[in-house]
Parts: sequence; structure tokens; C-alpha cells
Amino acid sequence: MSVSKRNGKPEEELAMAEVDAASLQSADFNAIDGTMYWTRFAQSGQSELWKFVFGEEEIVPSRIGEMGNGAEIIGLHIDPQAESPSTPAAPTGIKAVAGGNGELKAALSWKNPSVDQRNEALQGNLTAKVYRNGEPVATLDGMQAGQICEWTDNAVPQGLASYQVAIANSQGEGRKASASEIYVGEDALGSVEELKAERRDGNVAISWSKPRTGVHGGWIGNSAVSYKVVRTNDGLVIAESTESTSVIDTNISLQDGYTYSVTASNGMGAGFTANTNKVVAGPAASVPYQCDFSTEQQARLWTVVDGDGDGETWYRDENYAGTSDWFMKYMSQTLLDPKVETNDWIISAPIHLEAGKYYTLGYSIRLMSQNGLFPCNYSVTLGTDNTVEAQSKVLSTIDGEENMMVFTPHSVAVQVEKDGDYTLGFQLRNRVPAQITGIELTEASGLDLALGKLDGTRVPMQGAAETYTVNVINRGGREVAAYSLSLVDETGAVLAVKKVSKPLAAKATAQKNWFGHLKRRAAEDWPARSRCLKMQTPATT
Repeated sequence: MSVSKRNGKPEEELAMAEVDAASLQSADFNAIDGTMYWTRFAQSGQSELWKFVFGEEEIVPSRIGEMGNGAEIIGLHIDPQAESPSTPAAPTGIKAVAGGNGELKAALSWKNPSVDQRNEALQGNLTAKVYRNGEPVATLDGMQAGQICEWTDNAVPQGLASYQVAIANSQGEGRKASASEIYVGEDALGSVEELKAERRDGNVAISWSKPRTGVHGGWIGNSAVSYKVVRTNDGLVIAESTESTSVIDTNISLQDGYTYSVTASNGMGAGFTANTNKVVAGPAASVPYQCDFSTEQQARLWTVVDGDGDGETWYRDENYAGTSDWFMKYMSQTLLDPKVETNDWIISAPIHLEAGKYYTLGYSIRLMSQNGLFPCNYSVTLGTDNTVEAQSKVLSTIDGEENMMVFTPHSVAVQVEKDGDYTLGFQLRNRVPAQITGIELTEASGLDLALGKLDGTRVPMQGAAETYTVNVINRGGREVAAYSLSLVDETGAVLAVKKVSKPLAAKATAQKNWFGHLKRRAAEDWPARSRCLKMQTPATT
């Protein structure tokens, strides 16, 4: 049966041959030897290649062999180009070279074949036929088998040129050989080189060097070159057409992560566009500061650093495990192992802080760890720039933290010795899944002690010793060296005082108990009317 390759529909029934098949199959006819080849996926699960020989009265199928268990091949195609098996094989070593200095010419070279399609030696004179972009441009007679040939095309239109050469004998034209595509004439400019952007005195400086290649790999000449520079964040044109290889963006009014595109143009028009690295610039953020990564602009303000250079680091993501939130995420695609060290950072844009003030850094981290599976090691840092080298102060070091896919809030005290712009850093130190969001920096009072839950007898018996436990919370921004707790009755009368000399860190909680002498003293000093006890807010000492 003849089947159209355009629409897959049967065109003519030629003969019948009973060979079962299942699933995908494909076939094509070899015009050179008059046979048909067929791939089938058999009901047995084996894939096979068959050949059909067309006789005058019957078609004889024969199984060539298996192609591998489970293989299914479609689109089988046999090149029907050769008119006869006695035509020459394709030439070899074909090469096309564009004219130098933009000349509209191309030099071709190749080696004629020595055999025909049947691998039999060629005899007599041969003819070379040259095609440019699919159209014949030259016929060269008097060629010999195995001859190394050269020919120059002196009338090439400017642009891309694709050359083919076929050798013909008395039996017809043989198979074509194709040279790599070339560009003839002057080419448009490729990408600028050595492109970079950097922060400079509150502005962004962009610099580059002239392209050394053309868009199509062609000759780029020495014609005048101009450059267009665009700020990609908002499309602001920094330079429409400058001959300089550097510009400065002085229109930085908002803090953002800025990137720029640079396009070179010559007499052939605009060439390729190249993009710079991201540069965080603009006035420093102020406190209170908040970032949940819910917008692209928020994410651009953070610098991601693949400190160990393994190609895997933090990236912005959303809606994990059915939740609706945005975050920065680390998830290795090659290896998850808490014993393997990593060094991956996210570093904020500058935030202005003042000496003598106390700040609280809050954040939430979500992990995939419980019972020792993927415990997370990370550090929180403070620096003076958004580079790893500038993260000079470690605010907190966490080893072995665990939670199972729940954002867990944390808070860290922050204080600086002098006014200035500072950055916050989060360093992941082992190769485990981690997500960070809800980053907030707020001003805190220096001293802010509070009481948590009070456990103990609320209505004590006169003369009986009692035990009380209370949580003391330092909500302030600095460590408290010492403090005292007072136990009072319902009238506010102080029944007992406990002095604590052990320091309580900022944002920390301590559990304190009344023991020994305080029990006895409390029992002896309580008046008969005492029926309801409470703690006074602790006082620093």
C-alpha cells in the first residue's frame, strides 16, 4: 500500500503480506534497490526491522532482526535522492569560505568521489554541479574521480549562503554534499564583550568592549559603531546612540536590582543585544523593613551567591506543599545530604541603621526534617555590602534545626556601633532543603523584660511552703546582665524577691523556679489574708 507522507492516508494498494504488528510502526521504500523496510512493535513486546522484496508475482517478507526490547520507531525514511545506484557517491571534504574584507564572493573546495552508490569504481569524465541556497549556480565539466577541486563564486548576493555540490556521470546526478553555511559581505555586529555593571557613588556604571564577531560569524569591517543602552527594569533609555564604550546611569531614585541591555549597531543595522549582571543600587532602605519575596522587585533586592560554585543555590519560588506563599528556596537537584557542606547565600540590599538603637530581625524558615532527617545548619550575618566578604558579623549560628514543612519564626537582636548602611545575610551551610521568608527588621527598645506563664498554687495555705515557676522573656534588643523577680499578693504587697545574676540574651526566654530558702521565707512571711499570688514584671538590677 502506498501511503502519503503529507497526510498519512493510503493512496494505492499494491499487494498483501501477512505480518502481525502492534502499537507504533513505520515503513519506507528504497528506490535504489527496490525494497521496502518496515519497523514494527510486535505483540510479543519485541521491536523488529523487516525487509520486503517486491517480485513480479509476490512480495517476500524477511525479518532482519530485533531493535531492542520496547523500542518504537516512527518516521522511518530512506533518502530517495539518487536516480540510479550507478550514479556517483557524494563528494567529500566540501568547504565554503566567504570573501575577505566583505567581498561578495565565496571559494569552494571538495574532493570528487571515486565510487558510485554501489561502491563500484567510477569511470570516465564527471560533471560537478554547484548549488547556492538550493538553486544551481555552476556546472563544471571534465572532472575526474578522486580529483580535488576548487571553484570561486564571484557573484554572491550579500547575506547567508548555503552551498551544495553533486557529481554526475552518464547515469545521472549523484548525492549532494553540503558545506557549512557562511555569511558573505559585511555582517551586523554580534554581542558586545567584557560587559559589566557596577555601583559607583550612588550611580550605576556600565562598560563594555566592541564586538569581535558578526551576528552570523561574518566580516564586521571598520565602519562606525554606535551603542544603545537600556535599563531593563523600566525600559529607560540611558543612551540612544553613543560611540563611547561606557555610560553612567545617574537616574537612580529607588532602591532596586538594576540590569541593562547594550546593543551595537553598524552600517548593517542593529546586532545582538547583551545583558549586564544585576547591580543593587539606590537609597538604602529604612526601618521598619519587610520582605516576603512576593514581588519580583523584592527578590531583585537580594543577591544570591553560589559560594561553593556547584551550580546549585537559592532561587525564588512559591506555593510549596499546597501553601500560598513566596520564599527563597534551596533544593539540590543532585544530592541531599546533611553531612555534605555547602556555602550558599542570600544577602539583602543595604538598610540604614543607627548606632545606639536596638533592632530585632525576624524571619521564618521551613525545612523538611524530623527525627534527624535533613537537619539544617545555617548562619545569620550582618555586613556592610551585599558580598560574602562584607558579612563580617555573625548574628546567629544554628546547627541541626528541624521542622517538617512548617514555617517556623525566629528573631535575632541587631545592634551597630556606628550609623551606616548594612546588609543582612543568610548562609546555608549543609546540603538540605530550606526555604526562608517573612524577613522583618524593626526597632526594639533596649530593655523590655516580660513574664510568661506562671505555674504554682494560686491560693496557698498559710505556713506551707510552695513552689512557683515562671518564664522570663527578654523582648528587648540587648542582653540583660541581671534582674529581679517579685512575688506579690492580691493587694500588691511583695512577699518574696528573687535576684537573678545569670545574663539573659536578647530575644531569649529563661525559666525560673522558687526553691529552698524562698519557699520557707514565703511561707513565714505570707499574711493570713494572702489568697491570690502573682508575679511582678521583672526589674533590672
